[in-house]
Amino acid sequence: MGVCQQSQHSTGYGHTAFAAWAMLTLTIGCSDSPENAVEVTPVARRQPASLTAPLTPADIRICLNVAAEMPEGKLPEFVPVGQSIIDDRMSAKQLIEAYRTEYRRMFDPVEQARHWRSDEQLVQILTEQGTTPEEFASLLTRVGCGIAAHTMKSKLNLDEASAKASEQLAEIVLKMDAMDQQKANPRVSPVAIAQRRQPLVDQLKSLVALSEFSAVLSSVPPQTTDVISQHWEALASLLPAGGELDMFERTLDAPAVIVPASHERPDAR
Repeated sequence: MGVCQQSQHSTGYGHTAFAAWAMLTLTIGCSDSPENAVEVTPVARRQPASLTAPLTPADIRICLNVAAEMPEGKLPEFVPVGQSIIDDRMSAKQLIEAYRTEYRRMFDPVEQARHWRSDEQLVQILTEQGTTPEEFASLLTRVGCGIAAHTMKSKLNLDEASAKASEQLAEIVLKMDAMDQQKANPRVSPVAIAQRRQPLVDQLKSLVALSEFSAVLSSVPPQTTDVISQHWEALASLLPAGGELDMFERTLDAPAVIVPASHERPDAR
């Protein structure tokens, strides 16, 4: 592994700790636009609801109606928000802020709607339901968060998970800062530091994702989980395969990364 470490990360997928994001996509398979799309006047753009806005039965009906109109009865796919270059050589605190920014972009309905607006069939379906791509992106995200909260809160203490992630992040920051200080030592091998630092960077990414996801789920209002529970049978057919919660829990329970204490080059004989 070389000293220069720049990693390209897909902000929609690719991080194990954020596998629970799959719940927010609800289904896979956005369709292509039909050749003879009917012209429909788009609904005027309105400010999409925030993540903390409670769901209503009417919201669930919109989701189910849209799914019924889509090919194979599937809701539109959440598109990864883009590619980002994050330099793993940044300090631990800089990496934390960079990854927090990336994960929060995943919940931006305007960013998501920008992709959906190129699908004429989808825009037509949403217009017929009296909604916009921005509003529907917000709605699907709130439904996904509500489903995740409904599933996880009965099995996982989100406050404890968040606290544990924060504690582990603090430990990683101390370890990485100590390593970075060693770079000025001519007896220290830069390659050895890079190799021993990378597992900490990988764990930092996962923990930031867990921290952000825990915060989002903790903010889901009780009314939302109540509505999800009332419509669970109808929503169940739209859900992807399970396994996200197991990944979420395993990441938190993973043992701390053990970093060898010595990074010095062996003396020349």
